[in-house]
Amino acid sequence: CLAENAIDAASYKPGDVFTGYAGKSVEIANTDAEGRLILADANAYVSKNYPVGTLVNIATLTGAVLIALGQDHTGLMSDDDALAESLLACGRAVNDPVWRLPIYPELVKYIKARIADLRNTATPKGQAGTITAGAFLRQFVDPSIKWAHLDIAGTAFINQSEHSYYNIGATGAGVRLLTAFVRGGKI
Repeated sequence: CLAENAIDAASYKPGDVFTGYAGKSVEIANTDAEGRLILADANAYVSKNYPVGTLVNIATLTGAVLIALGQDHTGLMSDDDALAESLLACGRAVNDPVWRLPIYPELVKYIKARIADLRNTATPKGQAGTITAGAFLRQFVDPSIKWAHLDIAGTAFINQSEHSYYNIGATGAGVRLLTAFVRGGKI
């Protein structure tokens, strides 16, 4: 799935309510958080239509991950310890480092909405931005599916490079890690 920030007369606005593929309504609290709506629909679609046991998302989800981790580590969120450990190990093995951030059931209270099932960003604004975005995405994956999200907003594109294997610009963050995971990561 892909999303682009593009403005036209049909764009949603703060306070609008969007109902996605899963049938859950989402209050638009921030129009810059459109990618997670598309990713939520993709999660719901895959959960419903494919017999998967594990689902791993990767996206430039939040600017907050850059504040938390900088450009050296991709943010990892998962409520499945074995899956998280496998992704961490794969990242170490191929020098595509990730750092596990907490995700826990109580985070859902930050994305609850008054006028919809959920909000697309946390309240109060600015608190726990990365992990509440992860908690938002988890709401659209069948609970029986092992799930993880890799937030590459800090690692996908860098302004300075101290690494010999890529230069300034796009890094391909997550590609080596996911390749290692698909080729033999254990969960």
